[in-house]
Amino acid sequence: MINAVIKLKDKSVIFHSEQVETADLTLSEGFYESETDQKGNINTKEKSLTELHKPYNSKETETILETVNRFFQKDIQERVNKLGFVHKLGVLMHGIAGTGKTSLMSWIANDLIQNQKAIVFYCNNENTLGTAVGLAQKIRQIQDNPIIFIADEFERYAQSAESEMKNLLDGKDSVENSLFLASTNYIDKVPETLKE
Repeated sequence: MINAVIKLKDKSVIFHSEQVETADLTLSEGFYESETDQKGNINTKEKSLTELHKPYNSKETETILETVNRFFQKDIQERVNKLGFVHKLGVLMHGIAGTGKTSLMSWIANDLIQNQKAIVFYCNNENTLGTAVGLAQKIRQIQDNPIIFIADEFERYAQSAESEMKNLLDGKDSVENSLFLASTNYIDKVPETLKE
């Protein structure tokens, strides 16, 4: 059964068989996970948080929260751009399991969704990271919502995605108005070039 017929400007027509909940010209704020299948198709699903609680109060947590909040103040993006830089920030948290790294990333992302209409991508492997970066660049063509990349247990694919990560963090694939949040229990498994 056809549930949606989409006519594109190039005169092509897309028939979609899934039931359509909404149709819009921009991506709404929220949590997403995207991956590219073997045929090159991008599959994106909206995600929800299974657990959200205020992170453990510590000096480190407060420093990260203050840094992120200042980074997304309205005038900061304009000031960074005037200096000729892309408005982006990377935060790598490390420590033993159970110290609240994942909770902190979720808390930050949820806060930015609620207060800044952020779009958040979960990146749990090289595929989801690469797909999220590609989508973020396309999203930038139509809207300026903050884009957040969350990479929990980052050490699992940091080495295999080192080049791609360098391009995102400080190279040709940098995404304007974005935040990269990563965490690891094994900081020694993350390449030096990414830690720096």
